[in-house]
Amino acid sequence: MKDFFVRLLEKPALYIFTMGLLCVVLGAAGTISFQGETIAVADPAWRIALAVAGLALAGLGAALIARDTRNPRPSQPFRLDYDIFIASPMAALDDPAAYHAQRQEVAAITEALHSHAGIEKVYDAGTKIPAANEAGEKMGAVKWDPKDFAAEVDLEALRHSKYFLLIYPHRIASSVLFEAGYALGMGKPAVYVVRKRDQLPYLMQELNNLSRIYPQVRIWECDDTAAIVERIRQTGTRMFTADVPAPDC
Repeated sequence: MKDFFVRLLEKPALYIFTMGLLCVVLGAAGTISFQGETIAVADPAWRIALAVAGLALAGLGAALIARDTRNPRPSQPFRLDYDIFIASPMAALDDPAAYHAQRQEVAAITEALHSHAGIEKVYDAGTKIPAANEAGEKMGAVKWDPKDFAAEVDLEALRHSKYFLLIYPHRIASSVLFEAGYALGMGKPAVYVVRKRDQLPYLMQELNNLSRIYPQVRIWECDDTAAIVERIRQTGTRMFTADVPAPDC
């Protein structure tokens, strides 16, 4: 609830809605007192005019708020359900050993985020896959969600996350690249963890050097999980702050 009101304060729609409510109250009661100050309107005609104008403003503000809550594009939604959205290849990995190794790496990174970076609420789509499915000998045994449903769930979770973390172990055609683009478009501060920078698509390789009018992106080149965890430990809560140098892996 706190996040809800904090985000509302950043929206012009809130001020329109609040002003409308104040006009309605003033028109109905005739007086409003706040911190020792009193505003009074005695003329009945003015009170009716204020009430009508207030209803119009409140209605407009409510409509704007409702529109924004339904629109998946705003970079700052009314609520933040997650501190961070972790994107790592899953369905794109057709080797069970690689898949399980990737899940272990994500688990270690998640633990480091909890312990050193002040991260509490994490969205990781991999945690939604039942353990029985992960134990399958073939990747085909994993029961993935329907593609359209998975896309909607992931995009909504990404929209309601504060930060974005891309774990991209090697060049691979994976949905994580789509998620990275979506996060960039919404202005989410991001960290891309890669083995080598040139394994990223061409336009992503220097995103950390864009001017500050664009979302903050940091690219970490780390050789293994231990190096990633150590970098999170050293960087701590500054890991998503682009103007603070981070130690090398």
